[in-house]
Amino acid sequence: MFNTTVVIDPSGEIALQYSKSHTAHDEPFNTKGVTFPVAETALGKIGSLICYDRRLPETARVLAVKGAQLLLVPAWGSYNELNDALMRTRAFENGVWVAFVHPNRALIIDPRGNVVAENVGEGDQLVYGEIVLDERVGSGPIRDRKPEIYRSCSSHKALVIRLAQPCQTIPPSPSKLARAAPAADSGSRPQPPRP
Repeated sequence: MFNTTVVIDPSGEIALQYSKSHTAHDEPFNTKGVTFPVAETALGKIGSLICYDRRLPETARVLAVKGAQLLLVPAWGSYNELNDALMRTRAFENGVWVAFVHPNRALIIDPRGNVVAENVGEGDQLVYGEIVLDERVGSGPIRDRKPEIYRSCSSHKALVIRLAQPCQTIPPSPSKLARAAPAADSGSRPQPPRP
């Protein structure tokens, strides 16, 4: 069984089929998806995330790097302002539009992280907003990426090894040590350097 989003194009054909890739270890019967497809449609390039996928920055980044201009994000859970923060961040950091729907929240967010449209109050609502796929898409921080220096994070094994190592202590500079040293005749214990 999969937790899947399907986008149907105007002709009635399936334009995009995405199965949720990440869970909070609370969906034992769902098979996790392993791909992040981007669909080329008459409206633009569309990708999707489902629920918990939105909490991991790599999921939206993969879609943006693959050319997605609009991310569709149906979700459940996290019933607070965390949803707004996550969705605004995903839009901004990737330079994409985000359309987010949740039982208690609906948002349309532009590539600069601005909320263009949102639900107001309680109950079921339709939320409308104009999505313009212009020069803002793909601009912003994503253009300044340096993938060549991120390679050490590309494998889970490398990341686990790095996290398992103890933190390195950087010794203070000689000038800080000199300030911290006690007077030779005081007999007092050395004091930590002042910041």
